Amino acid sequence: MSRGDGIDVKDENVKSFLKEKLVDGEYFIGIREGYLNLYYEGASAAKIEFYKKGSIKSFYDVPKGKNACFPTKFEKDEASFEIHEEYVNDEEPCKKKRTESGKYITVHFNYYRRMFSDVIKNIEKNHELSSDEKIVQQKIINCANANKSSDWYYVDMEYIKPNEPTGRFDMIAISRKKHNDKHIVALVELKVGSGSYKGIGKRYYDEKYRDKYPAIKRDEKCFYDKAASGPDAYLSFGSGVVGHITNFMRFLAFDKYNELLKKDIVSILAKKKAMGILEDLSLADIEDKDLADIPELYLVSYTHNPDKAKEESISDLKQEMAKYIFSEFASVPRCSEHSLENLIHKNHIKGIVNDKDMIRFLSEDMDKESTIQKHTCKLDINEQSYNLHFVFADSGEKEDDWNWDFL
Repeated sequence: MSRGDGIDVKDENVKSFLKEKLVDGEYFIGIREGYLNLYYEGASAAKIEFYKKGSIKSFYDVPKGKNACFPTKFEKDEASFEIHEEYVNDEEPCKKKRTESGKYITVHFNYYRRMFSDVIKNIEKNHELSSDEKIVQQKIINCANANKSSDWYYVDMEYIKPNEPTGRFDMIAISRKKHNDKHIVALVELKVGSGSYKGIGKRYYDEKYRDKYPAIKRDEKCFYDKAASGPDAYLSFGSGVVGHITNFMRFLAFDKYNELLKKDIVSILAKKKAMGILEDLSLADIEDKDLADIPELYLVSYTHNPDKAKEESISDLKQEMAKYIFSEFASVPRCSEHSLENLIHKNHIKGIVNDKDMIRFLSEDMDKESTIQKHTCKLDINEQSYNLHFVFADSGEKEDDWNWDFL
Protein backbone atom coordinates (compact mmCIF):
# COMPACT_ATOMS: atom_id res chain seq x y z
CA MET A 1 0.00 0.00 0.00
CA SER A 2 1.40 3.40 -1.02
CA ARG A 3 0.88 6.78 0.59
CA GLY A 4 -2.43 8.26 -0.48
CA ASP A 5 -4.14 4.95 -1.25
CA GLY A 6 -7.68 4.91 0.13
CA ILE A 7 -7.87 8.70 0.41
CA ASP A 8 -10.66 10.24 -1.65
CA VAL A 9 -11.72 13.70 -0.45
CA LYS A 10 -15.11 14.22 -2.10
CA ASP A 11 -16.68 16.40 0.59
CA GLU A 12 -16.08 19.94 -0.71
CA ASN A 13 -16.37 21.38 2.81
CA VAL A 14 -13.56 19.14 4.04
CA LYS A 15 -11.48 19.94 0.97
CA SER A 16 -11.96 23.69 1.49
CA PHE A 17 -11.08 23.34 5.16
CA LEU A 18 -7.78 21.61 4.37
CA LYS A 19 -6.84 24.17 1.72
CA GLU A 20 -7.62 26.93 4.19
CA LYS A 21 -5.31 25.40 6.81
CA LEU A 22 -2.52 25.06 4.28
CA VAL A 23 -2.78 28.74 3.33
CA ASP A 24 -2.46 29.66 7.01
CA GLY A 25 1.14 28.49 6.86
CA GLU A 26 1.03 26.95 10.35
CA TYR A 27 -0.20 23.48 9.46
CA PHE A 28 1.17 20.46 7.66
CA ILE A 29 -0.96 17.78 6.02
CA GLY A 30 0.65 14.35 6.12
CA ILE A 31 -0.44 11.87 3.47
CA ARG A 32 -0.67 8.46 5.09
CA GLU A 33 -1.77 4.98 4.01
CA GLY A 34 -5.54 5.35 3.98
CA TYR A 35 -5.82 8.57 5.98
CA LEU A 36 -4.48 12.09 6.48
CA ASN A 37 -2.80 13.69 9.50
CA LEU A 38 -3.30 17.38 10.18
CA TYR A 39 -0.29 18.63 12.17
CA TYR A 40 0.01 21.78 14.25
CA GLU A 41 3.17 22.56 16.23
CA GLY A 42 4.33 19.00 15.64
CA ALA A 43 1.20 17.48 17.18
CA SER A 44 -1.59 15.66 15.39
CA ALA A 45 -4.60 17.99 15.42
CA ALA A 46 -6.60 15.27 13.68
CA LYS A 47 -6.37 11.92 12.01
CA ILE A 48 -8.76 12.15 9.07
CA GLU A 49 -10.30 9.00 7.58
CA PHE A 50 -12.62 8.77 4.60
CA TYR A 51 -15.68 6.59 4.10
CA LYS A 52 -17.83 5.76 1.10
CA LYS A 53 -21.59 6.24 1.00
CA GLY A 54 -23.27 3.44 2.87
CA SER A 55 -20.29 2.81 5.17
CA ILE A 56 -20.94 2.48 8.88
CA LYS A 57 -18.78 4.35 11.37
CA SER A 58 -19.12 5.26 15.04
CA PHE A 59 -18.59 8.96 15.77
CA TYR A 60 -19.98 11.97 17.61
CA ASP A 61 -21.94 14.64 15.79
CA VAL A 62 -23.47 16.99 18.38
CA PRO A 63 -24.80 19.58 15.91
CA LYS A 64 -27.22 16.91 14.71
CA GLY A 65 -28.23 16.09 18.27
CA LYS A 66 -26.13 12.95 18.63
CA ASN A 67 -24.64 13.11 22.11
CA ALA A 68 -23.30 9.58 22.13
CA CYS A 69 -20.96 7.58 19.95
CA PHE A 70 -22.85 4.94 18.00
CA PRO A 71 -22.72 3.38 14.52
CA THR A 72 -24.02 5.68 11.81
CA LYS A 73 -24.59 4.88 8.16
CA PHE A 74 -23.15 7.53 5.86
CA GLU A 75 -25.64 9.02 3.42
CA LYS A 76 -22.79 10.29 1.24
CA ASP A 77 -18.99 10.09 1.01
CA GLU A 78 -17.80 11.64 4.29
CA ALA A 79 -14.86 11.95 6.68
CA SER A 80 -14.30 11.36 10.38
CA PHE A 81 -11.80 13.25 12.55
CA GLU A 82 -9.95 11.52 15.39
CA ILE A 83 -8.48 13.72 18.15
CA HIS A 84 -6.46 12.98 21.28
CA GLU A 85 -8.60 13.45 24.39
CA GLU A 86 -6.11 15.97 25.85
CA TYR A 87 -6.93 18.39 23.03
CA VAL A 88 -10.70 18.26 23.68
CA ASN A 89 -12.29 20.50 26.31
CA ASP A 90 -13.72 18.62 29.30
CA GLU A 91 -17.17 20.11 28.82
CA GLU A 92 -17.53 18.85 25.25
CA PRO A 93 -20.27 16.15 25.09
CA CYS A 94 -18.01 13.92 23.00
CA LYS A 95 -15.63 13.76 25.97
CA LYS A 96 -17.99 14.25 28.88
CA LYS A 97 -20.55 11.64 27.86
CA ARG A 98 -18.44 9.11 26.04
CA THR A 99 -18.53 5.51 27.17
CA GLU A 100 -15.86 3.99 24.93
CA SER A 101 -12.32 3.52 26.24
CA GLY A 102 -9.08 4.80 24.72
CA LYS A 103 -7.29 8.12 24.42
CA TYR A 104 -8.83 9.17 21.12
CA ILE A 105 -12.24 10.61 20.30
CA THR A 106 -13.80 10.37 16.82
CA VAL A 107 -16.17 13.08 15.61
CA HIS A 108 -17.94 14.11 12.43
CA PHE A 109 -16.45 16.99 10.42
CA ASN A 110 -19.27 19.34 11.47
CA TYR A 111 -18.40 18.79 15.11
CA TYR A 112 -14.66 19.04 14.52
CA ARG A 113 -14.96 22.33 12.63
CA ARG A 114 -17.03 23.78 15.47
CA MET A 115 -14.46 22.99 18.14
CA PHE A 116 -11.34 23.38 15.97
CA SER A 117 -10.13 26.62 17.58
CA ASP A 118 -10.32 25.00 21.03
CA VAL A 119 -8.33 21.99 19.80
CA ILE A 120 -5.58 24.33 18.60
CA LYS A 121 -5.57 26.29 21.88
CA ASN A 122 -5.23 23.05 23.80
CA ILE A 123 -2.29 21.95 21.66
CA GLU A 124 -0.58 25.26 22.40
CA LYS A 125 -1.18 24.81 26.13
CA ASN A 126 -0.26 21.13 26.27
CA HIS A 127 3.06 20.24 24.67
CA GLU A 128 3.49 17.05 26.66
CA LEU A 129 2.20 15.00 23.72
CA SER A 130 4.54 16.76 21.32
CA SER A 131 8.08 17.97 21.93
CA ASP A 132 10.18 21.04 21.31
CA GLU A 133 11.91 19.06 18.58
CA LYS A 134 8.62 18.40 16.78
CA ILE A 135 7.57 22.05 17.10
CA VAL A 136 10.84 23.20 15.55
CA GLN A 137 10.62 20.47 12.92
CA GLN A 138 7.24 21.66 11.68
CA LYS A 139 8.35 25.31 11.77
CA ILE A 140 11.28 24.43 9.49
CA ILE A 141 9.02 22.50 7.10
CA ASN A 142 6.40 25.25 6.90
CA CYS A 143 9.01 27.97 6.31
CA ALA A 144 10.70 26.03 3.50
CA ASN A 145 7.51 24.89 1.76
CA ALA A 146 6.00 28.37 1.77
CA ASN A 147 9.18 29.92 0.37
CA LYS A 148 9.64 29.22 -3.34
CA SER A 149 13.24 30.49 -3.11
CA SER A 150 14.12 27.56 -0.84
CA ASP A 151 16.15 24.85 -2.58
CA TRP A 152 14.09 22.17 -0.85
CA TYR A 153 10.48 21.06 -0.56
CA TYR A 154 9.54 18.85 2.39
CA VAL A 155 7.33 16.02 1.19
CA ASP A 156 6.68 14.38 4.54
CA MET A 157 7.34 14.44 8.28
CA GLU A 158 7.38 11.47 10.65
CA TYR A 159 7.94 9.07 7.73
CA ILE A 160 7.58 5.46 8.80
CA LYS A 161 6.53 2.23 7.17
CA PRO A 162 4.57 -0.14 9.41
CA ASN A 163 6.31 -3.45 10.14
CA GLU A 164 9.61 -2.24 8.69
CA PRO A 165 12.62 -2.23 11.09
CA THR A 166 14.02 0.99 9.65
CA GLY A 167 12.85 3.53 12.20
CA ARG A 168 10.99 6.78 11.72
CA PHE A 169 12.54 9.67 9.78
CA ASP A 170 11.80 13.21 10.93
CA MET A 171 11.64 14.76 7.47
CA ILE A 172 11.77 13.75 3.81
CA ALA A 173 12.73 16.49 1.35
CA ILE A 174 13.37 16.77 -2.37
CA SER A 175 15.24 19.47 -4.27
CA ARG A 176 12.95 21.82 -6.19
CA LYS A 177 15.37 21.83 -9.12
CA LYS A 178 16.98 18.90 -10.86
CA HIS A 179 20.70 18.18 -10.55
CA ASN A 180 22.15 16.00 -13.29
CA ASP A 181 18.58 15.52 -14.51
CA LYS A 182 17.39 14.19 -11.12
CA HIS A 183 15.71 15.65 -8.04
CA ILE A 184 17.86 15.07 -4.96
CA VAL A 185 16.13 13.23 -2.11
CA ALA A 186 17.10 13.97 1.50
CA LEU A 187 16.40 11.82 4.56
CA VAL A 188 16.65 14.17 7.53
CA GLU A 189 16.95 13.54 11.26
CA LEU A 190 16.66 16.62 13.47
CA LYS A 191 18.11 17.04 16.96
CA VAL A 192 17.17 20.15 18.95
CA GLY A 193 19.87 20.74 21.56
CA SER A 194 22.31 18.04 22.67
CA GLY A 195 19.95 16.53 25.25
CA SER A 196 18.54 14.14 22.64
CA TYR A 197 21.93 12.83 21.46
CA LYS A 198 22.10 10.06 24.05
CA GLY A 199 19.33 7.75 22.93
CA ILE A 200 19.15 4.59 25.02
CA GLY A 201 21.13 4.34 28.25
CA LYS A 202 23.18 1.51 29.72
CA ARG A 203 20.39 0.17 31.92
CA TYR A 204 18.21 -0.51 28.89
CA TYR A 205 20.99 -2.40 27.12
CA ASP A 206 21.91 -4.42 30.20
CA GLU A 207 18.33 -5.42 31.00
CA LYS A 208 16.96 -6.12 27.55
CA TYR A 209 20.08 -7.18 25.62
CA ARG A 210 22.34 -8.52 28.36
CA ASP A 211 23.33 -11.58 26.34
CA LYS A 212 23.35 -9.96 22.90
CA TYR A 213 25.15 -6.70 23.58
CA PRO A 214 28.74 -8.03 24.08
CA ALA A 215 28.55 -10.01 20.84
CA ILE A 216 26.86 -7.34 18.75
CA LYS A 217 30.00 -5.25 18.26
CA ARG A 218 31.96 -8.23 16.95
CA ASP A 219 29.26 -9.12 14.42
CA GLU A 220 29.69 -7.31 11.11
CA LYS A 221 25.89 -7.53 10.66
CA CYS A 222 25.46 -5.71 13.95
CA PHE A 223 22.33 -3.86 12.87
CA TYR A 224 20.57 -7.08 11.91
CA ASP A 225 20.84 -10.40 13.76
CA LYS A 226 19.96 -13.19 11.35
CA ALA A 227 20.06 -15.73 14.17
CA ALA A 228 17.03 -14.10 15.78
CA SER A 229 13.51 -13.72 14.45
CA GLY A 230 10.78 -11.08 14.53
CA PRO A 231 11.42 -7.84 16.44
CA ASP A 232 14.33 -9.43 18.31
CA ALA A 233 16.29 -9.55 15.05
CA TYR A 234 16.67 -5.80 15.18
CA LEU A 235 18.50 -4.39 18.18
CA SER A 236 17.06 -1.00 19.06
CA PHE A 237 19.60 1.76 19.52
CA GLY A 238 16.96 4.31 20.51
CA SER A 239 16.35 7.73 19.01
CA GLY A 240 19.74 9.30 19.68
CA VAL A 241 22.73 9.75 17.37
CA VAL A 242 23.56 6.02 17.18
CA GLY A 243 19.93 5.08 16.60
CA HIS A 244 19.49 7.55 13.75
CA ILE A 245 22.67 6.49 11.95
CA THR A 246 21.74 2.83 12.42
CA ASN A 247 18.30 3.49 10.95
CA PHE A 248 19.92 5.12 7.92
CA MET A 249 22.07 2.01 7.49
CA ARG A 250 19.17 -0.42 7.82
CA PHE A 251 17.02 1.58 5.42
CA LEU A 252 19.73 1.53 2.77
CA ALA A 253 21.00 -2.00 3.41
CA PHE A 254 17.51 -3.40 2.79
CA ASP A 255 17.06 -1.11 -0.26
CA LYS A 256 13.94 0.53 1.15
CA TYR A 257 14.79 3.74 -0.70
CA ASN A 258 14.06 2.20 -4.11
CA GLU A 259 11.51 -0.32 -2.86
CA LEU A 260 9.40 2.08 -0.79
CA LEU A 261 10.40 5.71 -0.45
CA LYS A 262 10.65 6.74 -4.10
CA LYS A 263 7.19 5.32 -4.78
CA ASP A 264 5.79 7.05 -1.68
CA ILE A 265 7.23 10.43 -2.71
CA VAL A 266 5.59 10.15 -6.14
CA SER A 267 2.31 9.06 -4.55
CA ILE A 268 2.31 11.86 -1.94
CA LEU A 269 2.95 14.58 -4.51
CA ALA A 270 0.27 13.21 -6.83
CA LYS A 271 -2.29 13.03 -4.01
CA LYS A 272 -1.48 16.57 -2.84
CA LYS A 273 -1.94 17.82 -6.39
CA ALA A 274 -5.29 16.02 -6.69
CA MET A 275 -6.45 17.55 -3.41
CA GLY A 276 -5.27 21.04 -4.39
CA ILE A 277 -2.83 21.29 -1.46
CA LEU A 278 0.54 21.05 -3.25
CA GLU A 279 2.43 24.29 -2.58
CA ASP A 280 4.79 23.92 -5.56
CA LEU A 281 3.03 22.71 -8.71
CA SER A 282 6.34 22.34 -10.55
CA LEU A 283 6.75 19.12 -8.52
CA ALA A 284 3.30 17.80 -9.39
CA ASP A 285 4.17 15.28 -12.09
CA ILE A 286 7.38 13.77 -10.75
CA GLU A 287 7.94 10.08 -11.51
CA ASP A 288 10.28 7.48 -10.01
CA LYS A 289 12.81 8.05 -12.77
CA ASP A 290 13.02 11.75 -11.87
CA LEU A 291 14.36 11.03 -8.37
CA ALA A 292 18.06 10.54 -7.58
CA ASP A 293 19.40 6.98 -7.66
CA ILE A 294 20.71 7.28 -4.10
CA PRO A 295 19.53 9.63 -1.32
CA GLU A 296 21.45 12.16 0.75
CA LEU A 297 21.48 11.62 4.51
CA TYR A 298 21.33 14.51 6.99
CA LEU A 299 21.80 14.55 10.76
CA VAL A 300 20.92 18.13 11.68
CA SER A 301 21.60 19.65 15.11
CA TYR A 302 19.80 22.85 16.00
CA THR A 303 20.80 25.14 18.86
CA HIS A 304 17.27 26.25 19.71
CA ASN A 305 16.18 24.64 22.98
CA PRO A 306 13.28 26.24 24.89
CA ASP A 307 13.91 24.00 27.91
CA LYS A 308 17.27 25.56 28.67
CA ALA A 309 17.82 28.96 30.24
CA LYS A 310 20.79 29.45 27.94
CA GLU A 311 20.96 28.12 24.43
CA GLU A 312 23.90 25.97 23.41
CA SER A 313 26.31 27.24 20.79
CA ILE A 314 27.28 25.32 17.67
CA SER A 315 30.63 24.63 19.34
CA ASP A 316 28.81 23.11 22.34
CA LEU A 317 26.77 20.84 20.07
CA LYS A 318 29.83 19.65 18.17
CA GLN A 319 31.67 18.75 21.38
CA GLU A 320 28.65 16.79 22.62
CA MET A 321 28.23 15.06 19.27
CA ALA A 322 31.81 13.79 19.50
CA LYS A 323 30.90 11.90 22.71
CA TYR A 324 28.34 9.82 20.84
CA ILE A 325 30.44 9.18 17.73
CA PHE A 326 33.88 8.19 19.03
CA SER A 327 35.17 5.86 21.73
CA GLU A 328 37.87 8.41 22.56
CA PHE A 329 38.15 12.06 21.60
CA ALA A 330 41.00 14.39 22.53
CA SER A 331 38.95 17.44 23.54
CA VAL A 332 36.21 15.47 25.33
CA PRO A 333 36.82 14.28 28.93
CA ARG A 334 34.75 11.12 28.54
CA CYS A 335 32.92 9.65 25.57
CA SER A 336 29.77 7.57 25.96
CA GLU A 337 30.29 3.83 26.31
CA HIS A 338 27.32 3.59 23.95
CA SER A 339 28.88 5.72 21.24
CA LEU A 340 28.70 4.81 17.56
CA GLU A 341 32.28 3.50 17.58
CA ASN A 342 31.61 1.33 20.64
CA LEU A 343 28.39 -0.20 19.32
CA ILE A 344 28.64 -0.53 15.54
CA HIS A 345 31.10 -2.72 13.65
CA LYS A 346 33.99 -0.66 12.28
CA ASN A 347 33.46 -1.89 8.72
CA HIS A 348 30.17 0.02 8.56
CA ILE A 349 31.35 3.30 10.06
CA LYS A 350 34.99 3.62 9.02
CA GLY A 351 34.02 6.51 6.73
CA ILE A 352 33.01 8.42 9.88
CA VAL A 353 35.41 7.38 12.65
CA ASN A 354 38.48 7.31 10.38
CA ASP A 355 37.70 10.72 8.85
CA LYS A 356 40.43 13.05 10.15
CA ASP A 357 38.57 16.07 8.81
CA MET A 358 35.52 14.98 10.83
CA ILE A 359 37.66 14.84 13.97
CA ARG A 360 39.02 18.29 13.23
CA PHE A 361 35.55 19.63 12.40
CA LEU A 362 34.06 18.52 15.72
CA SER A 363 37.02 19.54 17.87
CA GLU A 364 37.66 23.00 16.47
CA ASP A 365 35.43 26.06 16.39
CA MET A 366 36.39 26.55 12.76
CA ASP A 367 34.16 29.49 11.92
CA LYS A 368 32.75 31.28 14.94
CA GLU A 369 30.77 33.72 12.78
CA SER A 370 29.05 31.05 10.71
CA THR A 371 25.46 30.23 11.73
CA ILE A 372 25.50 26.98 9.74
CA GLN A 373 28.42 24.52 9.77
CA LYS A 374 28.54 21.29 7.78
CA HIS A 375 30.77 18.28 7.30
CA THR A 376 30.15 15.30 5.03
CA CYS A 377 31.27 11.75 5.80
CA LYS A 378 30.83 8.54 3.85
CA LEU A 379 28.71 5.53 4.74
CA ASP A 380 29.59 2.43 2.72
CA ILE A 381 26.75 -0.08 2.57
CA ASN A 382 26.43 -3.04 0.19
CA GLU A 383 29.31 -1.69 -1.91
CA GLN A 384 27.53 1.63 -2.35
CA SER A 385 28.83 4.89 -0.87
CA TYR A 386 26.39 7.41 0.63
CA ASN A 387 26.88 10.96 1.86
CA LEU A 388 26.07 11.51 5.53
CA HIS A 389 25.96 15.25 6.23
CA PHE A 390 26.46 16.47 9.79
CA VAL A 391 24.85 19.91 9.97
CA PHE A 392 24.94 22.31 12.93
CA ALA A 393 22.67 25.34 12.73
CA ASP A 394 22.23 28.31 15.03
CA SER A 395 18.56 29.15 15.46
CA GLY A 396 19.10 32.90 15.68
CA GLU A 397 17.90 35.25 18.40
CA LYS A 398 14.30 35.58 17.19
CA GLU A 399 11.93 32.96 15.83
CA ASP A 400 11.49 34.99 12.64
CA ASP A 401 15.25 34.83 12.09
CA TRP A 402 15.54 31.06 12.38
CA ASN A 403 18.01 29.32 10.09
CA TRP A 404 15.54 26.93 8.50
CA ASP A 405 17.17 26.52 5.05
CA PHE A 406 20.25 24.57 6.08
CA LEU A 407 20.34 21.44 3.85
